[in-house]
Amino acid sequence: MNHEILAARRQRLAAALPLGDAILLVHAGEPVPLPEGSDQTYPFRSHAEYLYAAGEECARGVVVFDPREGASGWRTFTPPVTEAERVWEGRQPANGQSLDDLQPWLDARRGRPVMSLGAARPDAGTERLREAFTDARRVKDAHELALIRAAVSATAAGHALLPELIRPGVTERRIQIELEAEFLRHGARTTGYGTIVGTGPNSAVLHFAPSGRAVRPGDFVLVARRWNKCRRKRGGTLRSPFCRAFNHGRRMHGVFF
Repeated sequence: MNHEILAARRQRLAAALPLGDAILLVHAGEPVPLPEGSDQTYPFRSHAEYLYAAGEECARGVVVFDPREGASGWRTFTPPVTEAERVWEGRQPANGQSLDDLQPWLDARRGRPVMSLGAARPDAGTERLREAFTDARRVKDAHELALIRAAVSATAAGHALLPELIRPGVTERRIQIELEAEFLRHGARTTGYGTIVGTGPNSAVLHFAPSGRAVRPGDFVLVARRWNKCRRKRGGTLRSPFCRAFNHGRRMHGVFF
């Protein structure tokens, strides 16, 4: 992220947060292991408050702020990259100081109140602090606006594919695969949630997971999809009837965003 944008973002937070003399810690969170006894984890997503204050994802990262130091009071502490992470994942060090330096930083401020946000256990007074943090985020900066525009563009590209894609004989699973591939072709990193495709009776289930059922003439088709780029999601729900009278579904009705 552009340094000037991140600095402006943190300046806005510093002015909005009711910290008094308290030190702020914003935690990214920990990876969650898969329940299978392997060394794999679920895909990691930093807490939204950490991502906003740090400008990038980082498991176990901590952003801190000392209001006594003004604009220079912001720091990011990130864990060192292990040899295994470097070999197996190609991981590179995140921006910031080593996480090993966090405790000495806190020790130098011993006796001061500490307030935590992000993935940490809520402290007393956190609710008002979190409301102020959320309110400061409402005004979108140039970085966020660019991500939103990219999200809209990729969503439109995926939506434009559907009139040709949905026709009798095409399975729900095929619709899902082609739609998600179109998102990826236009810059998506992943889907914001599992793509929903339901045809015929399956369309009555609002969160239906795509199956091998094929579209039939006269079917009602439900498609809900959202793509994700750097945690900015844009998507929509499409409900459409398909039958021979409509040239196998080339006319679509009821598109909602």
